[in-house]
Amino acid sequence: METVVVIDYIEDDLDWEREELSKEGIAFSALQLRRSAEAELIRSVQDADYLVTNMTVLSEPVISSLSRCRLIVRHGIGYDNVDTAAAAARGIPVVNVPDYCIDEVAEQAVSLIMMCTRGILGQIECFEKSIPLGSWDTSPIPRIRRLTGKTVGIVGLGRIGSRVYEMLNGIGVKTLVSDPYITPERSRAYGVTHIPLEEMLPLCDFVTLHTLLNDGTRHLIDGRTLSLMRKDAFLVNTSRGPVVDRTALHTALLQGTIAGAALDVFEDGEPPAPGNGLYDLPNVITTPHYAWASEESGWDLRRKILDEIMRVHRGEDPKNVVNPGYRKIAGKGERQ
Repeated sequence: METVVVIDYIEDDLDWEREELSKEGIAFSALQLRRSAEAELIRSVQDADYLVTNMTVLSEPVISSLSRCRLIVRHGIGYDNVDTAAAAARGIPVVNVPDYCIDEVAEQAVSLIMMCTRGILGQIECFEKSIPLGSWDTSPIPRIRRLTGKTVGIVGLGRIGSRVYEMLNGIGVKTLVSDPYITPERSRAYGVTHIPLEEMLPLCDFVTLHTLLNDGTRHLIDGRTLSLMRKDAFLVNTSRGPVVDRTALHTALLQGTIAGAALDVFEDGEPPAPGNGLYDLPNVITTPHYAWASEESGWDLRRKILDEIMRVHRGEDPKNVVNPGYRKIAGKGERQ
């Protein structure tokens, strides 16, 4: 009997998955191993046929221990917590779910831009402070500017970045795009051309990040690139935490290099460890890596994960492979 092992999850339960897989004679195990030692992780997954991870790191030693794995599924879009090269060397395809929360993340990014420009957190604080005073104390409200007519730089015009572009164009802002990998077809479809990041940053009132995390994008926003931004500009990150150098951002905000930041993802753990002054700054808005979330996207994600597993179970190729160089190893327990 084949076995699906989920090694960490955020759903209330996975009863639906268990029931659907049982119809196909597939055993199912749901574990919470995100903070487990590597040795315990290896013991728990080494006999899995299908492995699903949310945030648990699948390192080379863990992947090398897999004796019969046919597929690794990343529960979400980013897959930097999976050693895809190690999986390729073992002949194991790795898939993500790149198309389940496009509207949700785009809506969150645009909402965070609006929160920055409207000083929403300051307005809430003003309301709470003013009730016992009997008059409005507007001192917590920062400078408010009109969003219409401002310039927003979009870093990455993939699925989510494209949706942000469409939403912003509906509210009268100017949009610039920095994406060296933009295809000619997408460039023509949206009427945009790639602007090198260093040239785009000084032109923007807001910069919103929509890129995967890899060697080329880690610390894409660092002390040097932050210094190129305007002093009245805001940075929004709903992509992956390490795309932004947290220490450099903290310094830039303290020194007034930029006006503020809105973050849904974090470099120093999720949730971040206590005592980090960055998240206490009054010009920083934080949300709990929840840009992906809606009832609709949650079920889209669950269905798409199961679809990938069933494709391989039926002997078909998986759809959203992120390590296309994997070798189809023939042998007991390996992908035939």
